[in-house]
Amino acid sequence: MGLARAAAERIHSVHRRADGDSELRLLENTPRLSELLGELSFSSHQELGYEYVLLVEGPTDVKAIQQFLRKLGKDHIIVLLPLHGHMPKTDELEELLRISPRLAAIIDSEREAAGAPLRKDRAGFLELCAAKHIPSMSLSLRAIENYFSDAVVKTVFGSAYRGLEPYEKLNSARPHWSKAENWKLAAQMGTDELANTDIGQFLRNL
Repeated sequence: MGLARAAAERIHSVHRRADGDSELRLLENTPRLSELLGELSFSSHQELGYEYVLLVEGPTDVKAIQQFLRKLGKDHIIVLLPLHGHMPKTDELEELLRISPRLAAIIDSEREAAGAPLRKDRAGFLELCAAKHIPSMSLSLRAIENYFSDAVVKTVFGSAYRGLEPYEKLNSARPHWSKAENWKLAAQMGTDELANTDIGQFLRNL
């Protein structure tokens, strides 16, 4: 699974229903997070030493955060599961906790300015995580792409590109890269630079 996420932009899952009868679907179309986690055979991940399931915003964040975890020496103990922008409700979190009691979550803030409140669904999700004693955070900046310095962006994509302002949307920059390329920037980011961010501090404490 990790290799597929590292190398591919589109991933399909195959679910066997009976002999000679299987269902193929895009990974993000799996209807429930707990079902996806079950299909990924998390129990076998635990046998290999994985300790945490970390919920992240979307598929592009999986690849970027995997790079961060590698820098922190934690990529071998944390399984990443994308939310696709959907904030789980109580029943979904309880299903996940039954599969893995060690659950954590990182979501985008999507703030347009410093101090702006989170959207109701995002704030509600963090409150629910707190009630369930699930370590969770929303990014202090808008999204992961806002954490990459101008120097890192120029190193990876060239001098025509620039780093984003803390609450700037990616598509407002001209030119701008694809969110699917965030992992390239994450790989270029220095370990000390990562450690000074709220993302780095949260991941280090897992």
